[in-house]
Amino acid sequence: MGIAEKARRLKGSCLSKKLLISFVCAVIFYSLAGFFVLPPVLKRVIEKKASGDLNRTVIIKKIQFNPYILSFTIHDLMVQNPEGSEPFIFSGKINIDFEAASLPKLAVIVKTLAVERPYIKIVRKKDLSYNFSDILKGKDNNSPGSRHFLFSLNNIRISEGAFEFVDIPRNMHHHIDKLNLAVPFISNMAHHIENYVQPSLSAVINGTPVSFSGKTKPFGKSLETSLDLKIENLDIPFYLNYLPNKRDFGLRSGLMTADAAFFFLQNPDEKPIIGVNGSIDLHDIKIVDFKENALLWLPDINIAVKSSDIFRKSIHMAKISCTSPQVSIQKDQNGEINLLSLINNKQEKDAATKTNKKAADVSLDVDEIEITDGIVLWKDLTPGAYFQTTLYPLSVNVKDFSNTGNRKSLYSITTQTEISESVELNGHFVLSPLSIEGKAGIRGFMLPKYAPYYKDILSAQLKSGEASLLGGYIYSPGKEGNGNAIFSGINLNIDSLVLMEKDKRDELMNIPYLEVKDASVNLFDREIVVGDLITRKGDVSVKRMENKMVNLQEIVHFRALPEKGGQKTPSKEKPWTVSLKRIAAGQYTIGFEDLAVKEPVFLKIDQLELSADGISTRKDSKGTISILFRFNKKGTA
Repeated sequence: MGIAEKARRLKGSCLSKKLLISFVCAVIFYSLAGFFVLPPVLKRVIEKKASGDLNRTVIIKKIQFNPYILSFTIHDLMVQNPEGSEPFIFSGKINIDFEAASLPKLAVIVKTLAVERPYIKIVRKKDLSYNFSDILKGKDNNSPGSRHFLFSLNNIRISEGAFEFVDIPRNMHHHIDKLNLAVPFISNMAHHIENYVQPSLSAVINGTPVSFSGKTKPFGKSLETSLDLKIENLDIPFYLNYLPNKRDFGLRSGLMTADAAFFFLQNPDEKPIIGVNGSIDLHDIKIVDFKENALLWLPDINIAVKSSDIFRKSIHMAKISCTSPQVSIQKDQNGEINLLSLINNKQEKDAATKTNKKAADVSLDVDEIEITDGIVLWKDLTPGAYFQTTLYPLSVNVKDFSNTGNRKSLYSITTQTEISESVELNGHFVLSPLSIEGKAGIRGFMLPKYAPYYKDILSAQLKSGEASLLGGYIYSPGKEGNGNAIFSGINLNIDSLVLMEKDKRDELMNIPYLEVKDASVNLFDREIVVGDLITRKGDVSVKRMENKMVNLQEIVHFRALPEKGGQKTPSKEKPWTVSLKRIAAGQYTIGFEDLAVKEPVFLKIDQLELSADGISTRKDSKGTISILFRFNKKGTA
């Protein structure tokens, strides 16, 4: 081997050693810089820069960096409030693992982002500003020269988080605990756009467990997103302080449980779609008036929502069911009804009017509405007309409800009073244009019970009487007086009707049986037509008093027309017409006593048979009447 060859090999060996030594030194320097130099330098830079930008003291206990796996770990990060050392933001541990591909792709690619025990405290002050309002002042992140950078965040996890919101003006304190968030992937980089993100979130909000889970394409063309929401026993009254208007009622209890799925989709050049379906359950809803008297109690309400499109203002519910509701309706001594306190002032009425106008633009369809085992408590404290009754059980069923078009909705209502009087209504209605049609059945109504409502027009005392009524009805308001309000096919039965003179024991009438068949009442045309009026075995007592007044003369009092200038104001309304097609009264007895003469006269008519046809109050109408009776048990006529 020549000298030149040896020199060449020695030179190459020295170069290799130098390269090896340089590489080892570079590795040692990289390791020392990454493990020991960069973390404290980065800690000081972040604390100084963040403290200046946020105008708050930022403290970091320790930063760790592994230069070989590009992993950052920040321990005990705290951002203090300006007023003191109390934390505004705190996190026990933040771990960020970067991908090596971040530099060549000029993007932020995070393999893992994990935040442990984060805590944020938000305070709303008396002047309605927040403890972070100063941070937002002067910030403009949308300057013309700004560019959106590429990013890909993977395996995002927040565990055991907490959030505190102190609302001083409302005197409210909100807590979110046990916050856990998992977002496997979020990216705006082209090769990741079609990858689904599967977020999940669970937390305890003011003691109420809440959870979300779903999928999303936040940067795809369709922005396709689905989200499952679960809420368990949310305390509704806790949040009522945020309602804008003061009310004369209070919600004393109420819980909400929800299990719903939301769907969002917005394709290019199309309106966005927000769909929702699921169920909402409300429990123990108790509403009281300002005196703490019960107004409404709703033990259980279930709302089953079908696919609804919020952007298209289309809401479709499969069923709304309410079990054992209780309503307390009371009319006070001034004639005010307590339920009207739910909307008690002009501001709220105006707000309700605006809400109704907006609601008119919303398409609402409900396949079925059902109320079972309801209770209605009615009490009337009007002076001289005290009355109370209970309706139970109240059942209401509505099918195919819709507020759009002329779609017919079927309804059925049944209930009973505390003395087994029953009411049944069924038929159909249309909201636009409004029309109602159906049949009604009222059975076993004890007439004396309702004396407070007819005592001002009936001077006699109704001792007994039981009424039942069946009939149909049609109502449509129409326009310019062209509507309909007709009761037809009315069949009325009254049994054991006994009228007594007030404050006396004398009977005025005793009618065991009275029946009205095929009657109709037209409120718009002001017409009453009776097909048949049948009564039997009645006993009537007629007495002319010393003042020459007949006892039956003023049994019924009609209200006089209002007076103006000392004269009665004539009514411009069309007069009522009454027509009786057939009257049949059999086996009646009428006693007549005349006390207006020197020698009182006593007469008795029995075995009276009366029949009449075509009796009417119409002008120029003609009818026939036939009367047969026995006079003082002797002669007949």
